[in-house]
Amino acid sequence: MKIRTLFKLAAVGSLLAAGSVMAQDASRPQEPGRPMLCPHPTGETLVASGSSLFAGDVNATVTSNMTGLASPVLNKHHPYTFRWKSPACCKIMGATLTITLKAISAGTSNTSSDAGNDMIGIYHNGAGLPGVGGYIFPNSPFPAGTTVTRTFNLTPAQIATLNLDGDNRLTFNTQDDTMVTSAKLVLNRCCIK
Repeated sequence: MKIRTLFKLAAVGSLLAAGSVMAQDASRPQEPGRPMLCPHPTGETLVASGSSLFAGDVNATVTSNMTGLASPVLNKHHPYTFRWKSPACCKIMGATLTITLKAISAGTSNTSSDAGNDMIGIYHNGAGLPGVGGYIFPNSPFPAGTTVTRTFNLTPAQIATLNLDGDNRLTFNTQDDTMVTSAKLVLNRCCIK
């Protein structure tokens, strides 16, 4: 009888010791270099519609010579600002901007004055985001009506530069012989609640 009791006590003691080791392990800080898991990941997809522009993100040349996204008018800028309300206790961990564009005119080359030299970029407080954007159509020549989809996956550093968590906006602009047929922004957040 005493031997059984000793075995039971030994088994309970082993479980308690293992539980305390596991509890200590769970409370240990995250190891450097290992990705931290998000307790509550959320996503939000915003689709461009109508017109929306935070004028402070682009320069006066854009605001004085712009039109709506799907406008087939030549020699006009097509800026758009996505806006959102961030949930409390959340941080944007990733963002993907996808824009589909259509050439209003043919494109001869990246140095011609037609759709071939049109550019796209993401802007914040009057400046372009470094490393993002460039020629809409990288291959010339092409006929009018050519479509292309450009996707920009923003890094954590770019998200910080744009202050997406604080300003709650993202602005892109295209010029000027190419129209935007659709645009969407996907925000991936990590929330603690």
